[in-house]
Amino acid sequence: MNFIPKEVNVLPEISAYTNVENPIKNVIKRGYLGIAYARLKTRWQYKRYLKRTGLEKSDEVYRMLADNVTPFLPSLQHYGVYDLAINYLGMHNVVLDKVNAKKRIAWIHSDYSTNHVDREKSLMPWNAFDKIVSISHGVTKAFLGTFPSLEKNC
Repeated sequence: MNFIPKEVNVLPEISAYTNVENPIKNVIKRGYLGIAYARLKTRWQYKRYLKRTGLEKSDEVYRMLADNVTPFLPSLQHYGVYDLAINYLGMHNVVLDKVNAKKRIAWIHSDYSTNHVDREKSLMPWNAFDKIVSISHGVTKAFLGTFPSLEKNC
């Protein structure tokens, strides 16, 4: 944090956001019942998804979590309009639904050739970003293998 230039507006930590991935028991103790409910709903949906698809695991759980938890997170729009919002680690819905920004970029760092996701449900949030960038040409190529219609965004 000491290396961040003073010109950069760093938002204060928002407790609801820091509780998204805490153990559910702790989330309940801290009074975030909506987040706890969303996490339990995600767990139930994920188990059903794995059973239906026959997969042992899937990255689809992250989309499910984002869809379920985001409505229980506070808006960040009162901080004003930003020139750019970057989604770095999942939870695309936060950047799309909670932040007021002129441009939105999604950062991918996962190998989509090994990720199992519901392409149809995952496509909508990806489509909402102005630009999609990744850590390498190989990651971009694998991503476009899953979502070829997003080539114009990469």
